[in-house]
Amino acid sequence: MKNVCSFFIFLLCSSAMAQISLSSAKRDTFLLAVREIMTFHHYCGLVTVDSLGNPHARTITPFPPDSAMHVWFATNRKSRKITEMQKNPHVCLYYGIHDTAVGSVAINGKARIVDDKKLLKMKKRDYWEAIPDWENIMVLVEIIPERIELIHYRFGFFNDPVTWEAPFLILDSSISKNALIKR
Repeated sequence: MKNVCSFFIFLLCSSAMAQISLSSAKRDTFLLAVREIMTFHHYCGLVTVDSLGNPHARTITPFPPDSAMHVWFATNRKSRKITEMQKNPHVCLYYGIHDTAVGSVAINGKARIVDDKKLLKMKKRDYWEAIPDWENIMVLVEIIPERIELIHYRFGFFNDPVTWEAPFLILDSSISKNALIKR
């Protein structure tokens, strides 16, 4: 019995050691690689969950990530995605550069709907002028990341050869706090 307990303690410790505290330089490199993929395209996929638990994916045009890696986008306040995010704020953003085999980023986080006309006007894109009454139709959404998965071949972030799990960063409420990565 003692050997069995020792074995389970070993497994728990091994699992805990699989998550290592990132050095500041390693975390900065991880986030640099994430930003490169996120800013490469003008579009990404947004996945929300409906009231029945079914996922819904669509393409959005996000703004580049801010200094805390929060992602913003604007949408119609009456859209299905807004309704779904009001009921379940858990979302996933997906960015990929597959045509040249660079890599991909998946961000799991929480959506926050921001109904602020002043901020909306500050973030205004030229093409919104084609939308009649855009100031009253559109609302901003802020995605607050909780977990960022990354595959980036040039930066050396590869998936696990056995499980194919991507390296990931778990974020506290602030990007400046210590984060964890697992590979």
